[in-house]
Amino acid sequence: MRPSALHLLHFEGGNALSAFRARALLASLQSACPRITGVAARHVHWAAFDAAPDAGSVDKLRALLAYGDVYAGPAEGELVVVLPRLGTVSP
Repeated sequence: MRPSALHLLHFEGGNALSAFRARALLASLQSACPRITGVAARHVHWAAFDAAPDAGSVDKLRALLAYGDVYAGPAEGELVVVLPRLGTVSP
């Protein structure tokens, strides 16, 4: 167990699906459930710090995570979260 709490920050990223992949995924999902009318996905990044990060570190991390096409999907609708399996650590 950690002696102190982690400081968590999240950064919402860009589109995770190209238009082509979104159409293909929608067709596949609709074959299982015809009520599905659309699909969109975006990257969301979480960063854990042992101590509160300074503003410069947060700005640098935000800049590194600003890539790809800006998310243009809906802000409402059903939410399905897909994440790496427990214990996975990304660089």
